[in-house]
Amino acid sequence: MEIGTNLEKSSFLSPVKNISILLLIGGIGSLIMALPYVGLITTSFGLRKMKKWGLYGYTAIAIFALFGPIYYFLTSHGTDTIQLVSVAVEILFLVYFWRISKKFN
Repeated sequence: MEIGTNLEKSSFLSPVKNISILLLIGGIGSLIMALPYVGLITTSFGLRKMKKWGLYGYTAIAIFALFGPIYYFLTSHGTDTIQLVSVAVEILFLVYFWRISKKFN
């Protein structure tokens, strides 16, 4: 009996198949984690060209970004000063973009 031969042809529980499945799951997880950054980059191009979809995309991203500090405040009953400042700046940008929304195509 030889140990370690034909690992790629053996049963589903072989180490090679398990490692490849874990790498696939890790790759899919990395892609899912990268989606917000792709959304930010795409939205930045839309805002730069003053497109309505850029405004709507930024609004959605800003609303989703507000959930983190709100959740943190509700669960720990405390907030970080940096979080408060970042939320305030984000809300100011959102209000500014909606004030000039008539200029967007």
